[in-house]
Amino acid sequence: MQAKTWIHILAVAFTVLTFQACQTASDAEYTGFACASEPGTWRGLPDCTLSPVRQAEAVSDSIFFTFVSSFIVRDGRIYIPHGDRGQLLVADTTFRLVRTIGRKGKGPGEFGQPDFLDLSPAGWLWADGHGRGFLAHDTLGQLLAAVKHPGFMISRFFADAQNRLWLSIPGETQGDILVIDTSGQIVKGIANRFAHVPERLTEKRSHCDLLKGPQGTFFAISDSEGIIRKFDLDGNLLAECNLRTLPLIERYFEECQRIRQNYEGNPDQLTLVLFNDAAVAPGSETLYLLMFYHDDQLQTYCDRILVLDFSACQPLGTLQLTTPTGEDPCFLSIATDGNRLYAYDSNSASFFTYALPGK
Repeated sequence: MQAKTWIHILAVAFTVLTFQACQTASDAEYTGFACASEPGTWRGLPDCTLSPVRQAEAVSDSIFFTFVSSFIVRDGRIYIPHGDRGQLLVADTTFRLVRTIGRKGKGPGEFGQPDFLDLSPAGWLWADGHGRGFLAHDTLGQLLAAVKHPGFMISRFFADAQNRLWLSIPGETQGDILVIDTSGQIVKGIANRFAHVPERLTEKRSHCDLLKGPQGTFFAISDSEGIIRKFDLDGNLLAECNLRTLPLIERYFEECQRIRQNYEGNPDQLTLVLFNDAAVAPGSETLYLLMFYHDDQLQTYCDRILVLDFSACQPLGTLQLTTPTGEDPCFLSIATDGNRLYAYDSNSASFFTYALPGK
């Protein structure tokens, strides 16, 4: 079972109902928070409701989805790890199959259960799921490299222009963020600790989704601690956005504290997720943070995206993602490409495509 799935199973099994918490077909770049019509409000923020322009329950109506913890969209191609098949699926934006990459197995060049992937600027498609390691293919499916990694990785990684892997593996002696070259050597370690997280909980509560940013930077987005940092590729910390001071996020941490105080077991075993996934608008510092939250009746939701201007550490508003059935969706992963937002809903086991509001 995928690593990040266990976090959500723990959340449900122990009633960890955490607070994680307009549509246009124009090709205009997203430059701020706007809706096709007057936005509503949610938790004191402007709120825009998006309806899907497409739903896909399968690739080419034949390869159905199970659990998709991450995917990427690049230049009109969607790359999806399929854990059950032990393959990477490449589809166009209408979800017609272009090709499959890899095969299931435990031998050289084979996947067990891939969860996370990224495409380097040089065209190396890296994916985990090869034991405790990664495989790199070109976009036509030719195997290029295989490397191992230390520690336990359960979050997004990225690959740079030198085809190196950038991984969040907190608590490792070399650093909390590791850079691994194509031979499997650790070439850089970067400290990324949170002062409020006790040392004994570093490995559990300091995981970050790593996303490429503009002009040789990357973002480290904490899954559970409400802190986002921007680094350059030399490992220098450039800026930090602490969302814990915002009323929207402050309420989440108050609920976390209440849950831990009332929990009958070891509270250290509870990992409380704030963001299911994240995406960055290309060439900008606008972040889309897929939230996991609950209402006053402790009903869990995962249907809203917090749109954040990182440079100002200021929320612009929220996007509520709807589905045609009207039932409550639970989105696990998102990606953007131009003025399109793609999102995977675990309840319907479907991908949905939305038009991002723009000017």
